[in-house]
Amino acid sequence: MYLCQNKLPFFSPKIININSMNQLSSETSPYLLQHQHNPVHWFAWSDEAFAKAKAENKPIIVSIGYSTCHWCHVMERESFENEDTAAIMNEYFVCIKVDREERPDIDQIYMEVVQILSGNGGWPLNCFLLPDARPFFGGTYFPPVPAHSRPSWNQVLYNISRAYRQQPDVVQDQAKRLMEHLQKANHNLVQNQLEGLSKENTFTDTLLDKIFHQLEERFDRTEGGFGGAPKFPGTMNIQYLLAYHKYSDNETALHHALFSLDKMIGGGIYDQIGGGFSRYATDRAWLIPHFEKMLYDNALLISVLADAYKITKKDLYKTSIEETLTWVTREMTSEEGGFYSALDADSEGIEGKFYVWDCAEVKAILGTDFEAFAQYYDVSEEGNWEESNILWRPNITQAVDEILMKRCREKLFAVRATRIRPSLDDKILLSWNALMCSAFCHAYTALQNEDYKHIAVRNIDFLLEKFSLSENSFAHTYKEGTTKYEANLEDYAFLIEALLAVYQISFDIKYLAQAEKLAEKVITEFYDVEEGLFFFTSEKQTDLILRKKDLYDSATPSGNATMLLNLQKLAILLDKADYRAITVKMLLRIKDATLRYASSFARWALGILHETVGISEIAITGANAIEKALDVQSNYLKPYILMAATEPDNHYPLLTNKEFLAEAQIYICRDYTCQRPVTKLNQEDL
Repeated sequence: MYLCQNKLPFFSPKIININSMNQLSSETSPYLLQHQHNPVHWFAWSDEAFAKAKAENKPIIVSIGYSTCHWCHVMERESFENEDTAAIMNEYFVCIKVDREERPDIDQIYMEVVQILSGNGGWPLNCFLLPDARPFFGGTYFPPVPAHSRPSWNQVLYNISRAYRQQPDVVQDQAKRLMEHLQKANHNLVQNQLEGLSKENTFTDTLLDKIFHQLEERFDRTEGGFGGAPKFPGTMNIQYLLAYHKYSDNETALHHALFSLDKMIGGGIYDQIGGGFSRYATDRAWLIPHFEKMLYDNALLISVLADAYKITKKDLYKTSIEETLTWVTREMTSEEGGFYSALDADSEGIEGKFYVWDCAEVKAILGTDFEAFAQYYDVSEEGNWEESNILWRPNITQAVDEILMKRCREKLFAVRATRIRPSLDDKILLSWNALMCSAFCHAYTALQNEDYKHIAVRNIDFLLEKFSLSENSFAHTYKEGTTKYEANLEDYAFLIEALLAVYQISFDIKYLAQAEKLAEKVITEFYDVEEGLFFFTSEKQTDLILRKKDLYDSATPSGNATMLLNLQKLAILLDKADYRAITVKMLLRIKDATLRYASSFARWALGILHETVGISEIAITGANAIEKALDVQSNYLKPYILMAATEPDNHYPLLTNKEFLAEAQIYICRDYTCQRPVTKLNQEDL
């Protein structure tokens, strides 16, 4: 399967002047623009690039990364800025640069190729294709000289070029076999629907328990989270643990969820000075972050922290939500109300430089407050990372003078603000914006801060206006008035989720109506009727070698699983039997995979919990219905869907034939059969 195994001699073709041939200067992606001055003859993904490869019979290099990726920067400095290396690439290949955040559909396909070949993946992702876009080899980072059992990038180029010219049958055969792998990969996770199998004999408490025990096997009981280093937040897993606890009263599930959040908030993965979470920790104890800050991680963590706060009313969660959303509004929000994508890990070419501290510097800034601060935040002469100090709270339960600590953090923040900042990826993505919009909604229901509601409504209105391509068709990315690329399944799934979240804080029916329209579009253009799951790309998209299905959670939740949750809610809100049928079919398909790989299917697991437990229906009607609805939502409840209205509306079944009085009435229903209305919710009735 591997074409590049042997160390072969370096060759150097005639170096030509190719600076002017780089095609990236007109792109909007910050990542592609970072490469616009490389001597490599980069194309964006385009018909022009593939036409050139076919006309000249050259293999294609597709190099995929993103603007805040540390190792992408490293490989650029070492190889793509090197004139000799660029000359090899330009002479023997057609070179395409892809921003994995702009084109997750492309990244998804070729990342799977690399995982098939090597067993792991990551960025930078470098994949070699035939002129028809079929892959035949790939890898991640390659050094400029052989190191750590990896060939150099030049050796890879030489081997691939020679194999393409001298062993075309081998290359074609490898491409054929890789395509077969890609086409059948998802089917290994999809269960055949046996005749007679139904939800009644499938979705049981026992299944929920088994999913929990699968997750429990991966608990890090010492440091929180799941597994060892590198350690990612695992927010979808935590979300399931909270929901499972609410239903089962399993204290182990609740304890580990909260313990994991506490450890992350106390860790270096959390920006103790400026708020917000880094993408992951490189160590087990959450001390050493990979310093880039991604919008989606923070959105997902805010949502789960809001749930944790509703359960515990713990100040630590309230403060973390407030600090993180302050960072989002301060540094990640455009004037139009969109949210930017990410902050780089590097500044001045050094990873983490913006965030770490020299002991002497902290001492000079804090003066007599230094000792107390240093003891709590682990600041020392020797440092805790590469002779510098990452601020963290290894003993977050320690009693401290909060006023003093706040004063110290403010002083350090003011000094840090004068440093050279990490670069900002200022493209605005529909999917990630929708996740953050939902996060502001959840934070609003938890903390009842009206600013959060205002920001969420402003953002959803911005998305609906600026990303619109035509009626009910949306773009994936937006920057400075320009939209690009058709929206994918994640975009629509997360947008529908956000529309439902905004509806449930504003109770403006237009957001629910828009969610219904988009659900219909997704079913029409993305749904595979035969398999009962959704493709990642629309049937209208034609520039990929195949249509894939995104089934498991990665850094962001599965688009399929998110559509499942959306349709479960919309089926009730709109009384849609066809939505209900789709959700049951989806769950029957994925149940076994969820049970086997619970940590990768945690959002599916939440859907299974909803199917097993049932979703309660709450209707609140009357003059003060909106205020009472917010009071209901400030609690963490078993699965429910909520509608509130101050005036009669018989268009929606939950609002039909309800009383509208001066004192709002709360109806608790199942299958639209309601108990007698009450004026105060009793949680035990759900």
